[in-house]
Amino acid sequence: MKKCGLLPASALALGGLAAMIAVASPAMAQCTNNPAGAIQDNDNQVCGATTPDSNGGCNVDPPAFQSLGVFNVNSNYKVAGKVGTYGTGGNRDLDWFTFTVSSPCKVQINAIVNSSAQESVIQVIEGGCGGTILATSQLVGCNSVPADSNGIYVEPGITYIFLLTTPFEADTDPNTPAIHACASYVIDIATFEADSGCLDAPANKRCDTASNGPGCEDWSCCNEVCFANPLCCITNWDASCASFALTNCTDYLFYNCAGTGPANSCIGGATQLQIDAAPVAFTTANAGVDGWLVDNCNTTTPFQRNVWAKVTAPSSGNLTASLVGTGINGTLEFYSQGSTPITNPGEELPGAYLGCLNVTGNANVAVNGLLGGDIVYIRYAQTTSPAQNFTLGTTFDYVIFNTGGNRAVNFNGTLTNLGYSAGDLSTTQLQRWMAVPFNVPAAPGSANGWAATTIVGKGFVAAAPNTVTDLNWIIWSREDFVAPVDGDQIASGSVPIPTGVDEAEDDAANAAFFINLATPLNLCPGDYYLTLFGSDPTPPGQNVSNWAWFTGAQDGIFMTNGSGPFGWRSSNFPAPGFLLYTTPAVVVPAGLNPNSAYSCAFRIVGDPSTTKACQTATPCPADFDGNGDVGPTDLGILLGAWGPSTTADLDGDGNVGPTDLGILLGAWGPCPN
Repeated sequence: MKKCGLLPASALALGGLAAMIAVASPAMAQCTNNPAGAIQDNDNQVCGATTPDSNGGCNVDPPAFQSLGVFNVNSNYKVAGKVGTYGTGGNRDLDWFTFTVSSPCKVQINAIVNSSAQESVIQVIEGGCGGTILATSQLVGCNSVPADSNGIYVEPGITYIFLLTTPFEADTDPNTPAIHACASYVIDIATFEADSGCLDAPANKRCDTASNGPGCEDWSCCNEVCFANPLCCITNWDASCASFALTNCTDYLFYNCAGTGPANSCIGGATQLQIDAAPVAFTTANAGVDGWLVDNCNTTTPFQRNVWAKVTAPSSGNLTASLVGTGINGTLEFYSQGSTPITNPGEELPGAYLGCLNVTGNANVAVNGLLGGDIVYIRYAQTTSPAQNFTLGTTFDYVIFNTGGNRAVNFNGTLTNLGYSAGDLSTTQLQRWMAVPFNVPAAPGSANGWAATTIVGKGFVAAAPNTVTDLNWIIWSREDFVAPVDGDQIASGSVPIPTGVDEAEDDAANAAFFINLATPLNLCPGDYYLTLFGSDPTPPGQNVSNWAWFTGAQDGIFMTNGSGPFGWRSSNFPAPGFLLYTTPAVVVPAGLNPNSAYSCAFRIVGDPSTTKACQTATPCPADFDGNGDVGPTDLGILLGAWGPSTTADLDGDGNVGPTDLGILLGAWGPCPN
């Protein structure tokens, strides 16, 4: 059965081509019912009955249409049936039809509903369900309304759909749905020849180039241009016609390779690149154009030459393409449809498009969020004629660990993007920290560990009077889910607070804060905790410094005990340190993992490491001179580094101050074994 909500109301709003629809004059209105020779709707008795609609089109599964067959040029057809509301629950009788044409032509579809009050909608769609809507028109009363007053251009080999229906407005009360009385209709369909300037144009007459005589090589693009300016198909295809084609004919502006020039001028001959290998030399000499003639970056000037490369992602992570050359002036484009190769560029490239960047010199361009096995196609296209020479190389940052993006949670009954405050919140909460578990997997190949280069934390800077100048990180060793204590620190650091950027995996906008490590952090496979928090250079307890760490990440490691999920959270460190934290105010919405309530969102990326030893926990971090004892020499080192420093920064906030002094004095004496 078809329900009124299965197609969105917005799909039936007047817009696009519908804005050009003209309503015939009332004198043409005829409430003709079932004229002789009309094709009968095969479920025209459903309306007003309790029988399910057997012609439900895209509103039933599987879709069901009534085929009207193949239409010939310069012919007329009629279809008769009923539409309205039937049965209980507001079920509609929506009539869907399909047709094809024997040769390129225009089709005009007019509908007449036999009711003085009935409101109905007619819509024409190219392709199957979810295809391109070519025209939409609303019918009121007995008026005859064309789906498009100038006719719709159609081509052989494509299935077209049109439907007639009552409106899809939402019912204000499901128990008393909106009722549209059943009414009969007649649909008139006329086919006629398209503009001869398009059908007769030479096959090599480019649509984006001015030329003598009417029309251009691509029938669809030609008709789109001539719809806007008929003179383009009557007199000359001048500069204004070419400019309109370049801007509007997106389908025309894609070309398959003609097979001339070097092999990598075609996507099928794309040069295979290896990750982290020596850059490969390219030239555009004698190259053709195989791809979009213009794209989202270059929107005005047609490309003259292009070459293709491809690379396979070895793991989850981020790819960087590095282009180096002289006289570079063009666009780098990136395409991927996962691990499936592109074998039919004309159909697959538009859907595989990832993005582009205009380049006028050497450039590094990153493609983020790849999965292992993803094939990335790289196209360099130039807008100028002289050949260009350059090299193209690729590097890859592996995802070492990723919790996935944040997810909104119910906080005190309200769905919100919740962040756990982290930083110097008050005189009693100088180190309000979370310790979030993660693990480091085995590195590929002969690598003995990882060189982490970036930590991406998901969160936000809380509102004023809060001040955050730095974002800090600490990585701790982890034993199961035992809370980290002083001496478990693997490494720590601080960066000026980055600007949050938007990532598709997050529920919150501009949530990703990139902490780029000045020196790669070498991590062995194993179990760890991560702490992120905000700070400013003022003495502790004087200013609120709160970076809120988003929670709800679904791919994190969840800590649970006999009472349910929990987190490790501190107010001061090292005493009392991290304590078990739960809050009944946070509830994960149904359908998401209920144990993710304390799963703060982040990822760590880097590269396999074969040359450096992995960093391990420092059992005695205040032993700066390494003599196995915390004493006067270590105190002198700390006091000498007082202020902004990382030399003796024991709490990882980028500043040596009273908290660090307290940690050192608390560790005074021989270091533990």
